[in-house]
Amino acid sequence: MEEERKLELALDQASEDLRQSLNNWRSVDTKIYGLISLALVLVGLLLTVKPWSNKSYVAISFFVASVAVYSFIIVWGLVTYSPRKSLTTNSRAIIESIEEPYGDLLRWTVDDLLDFADRNNEIASVKIGALSVMLFLFLVATVSLALGTLLN
Repeated sequence: MEEERKLELALDQASEDLRQSLNNWRSVDTKIYGLISLALVLVGLLLTVKPWSNKSYVAISFFVASVAVYSFIIVWGLVTYSPRKSLTTNSRAIIESIEEPYGDLLRWTVDDLLDFADRNNEIASVKIGALSVMLFLFLVATVSLALGTLLN
């Protein structure tokens, strides 16, 4: 009885870990989506307004660099943001194993939930790394845009 209570506690914690890993994934995806949107607007604006007209070649090169970096952010963001298979529980497997003792089912479910949470955290971690680099590149592109604007 004591072991089952401990397993139920572990099951609650494993469920919360999985929920948190999926929330982290969703949060990173939202930030990537926002950065893609912002970069798309800036590229569209730069290509429409053409602020490089009547500028020096140095200023034009800064504008071209900023458009190139923004475009790279868009492509990399779309690749990173692309749908991936989410690892979640398989409740049907529990039903198919209904003849097993309750303790074994609990242990099996806890192990699976923790595995799913770990794999989803790994995917979110990769996306977080990509987002960090994209934010740095966004800063570089924005500085390049500012320099292109300030130079004559």
